[in-house]
Amino acid sequence: MKRLLSCAVLLLALSACATPVAPCPGARYVPLDLLKASPAVRQGDYQAAMREFSRRADDDPNAQYLLGVMYEEGIGSAPDPARAAAAYRAAGGRHHAKAQYHLAYLVWEGINRSSTNAERYQAREIFSYAMPQIQRLAEAGDAEAQTMLGYMYATGKTFAADRKAATMWYRRAAEQGHAKAQYELGRRLQGSYSDPSGAKDLSEALKWFRRSADNGYPDAQFHLGEAYNWGVLGVAPDRVEAMAWYGRAAAQGHAGAAFAREQLGARLTPEETAAALRSADRVAARSGGCR
Repeated sequence: MKRLLSCAVLLLALSACATPVAPCPGARYVPLDLLKASPAVRQGDYQAAMREFSRRADDDPNAQYLLGVMYEEGIGSAPDPARAAAAYRAAGGRHHAKAQYHLAYLVWEGINRSSTNAERYQAREIFSYAMPQIQRLAEAGDAEAQTMLGYMYATGKTFAADRKAATMWYRRAAEQGHAKAQYELGRRLQGSYSDPSGAKDLSEALKWFRRSADNGYPDAQFHLGEAYNWGVLGVAPDRVEAMAWYGRAAAQGHAGAAFAREQLGARLTPEETAAALRSADRVAARSGGCR
């Protein structure tokens, strides 16, 4: 009984430490477009950023788009896909290509997994309409547009799927610090989404997963937790390190990470749980020097 109580106390402490306390680079995932656009976002003052974008939205489609990103990602408020879609629709109606892309993505992947064929056809049409401008932005070096183009090549939503082209665009965005692109590049290098040659590079994949996780991307944090839990991606099994990464992802609402942390935590000794707490601090420090 005493051992169970000790574990419970330490697990609660680990959960508390894994929860982001703002502002802190790496504490949570913030899309690159938001970080570039707003000093308030960079300082972690998300409410101020929302007020700023709301104030500018009537006259500035980019502000409408950024407001949609905040609602979609749950930055400054609870995630609200319906309000995100409304903001994207308003900006997209003013020819904002990224907003059009996000609106189509929400219809296809996000807010309505049971979309009708007609709705999916409409989403594909929006993708097609936005793609020429997305292509121009990507070729000009825009990391978000490069990530969007990588997705389009990976999934074949608008044109024939091309895994090599998808990997190339994800890499270009990843090298600019785009967390989602870093994660997607890692997945392709891991092999499940490899190019037709079947080439794998696990050490390179691990590098990009780490960079994405350090940039706060919860899927990458969960992926690292899985790698350490099961001893894949060329790392030795390490339940303590796995627990730390599960905690970082769970703190951002990643359901899979929360479940994995609960399952793994039940098997840890009090000593391992205490070590996981220390490891969580190291993970947070690597993500920006905070807990």
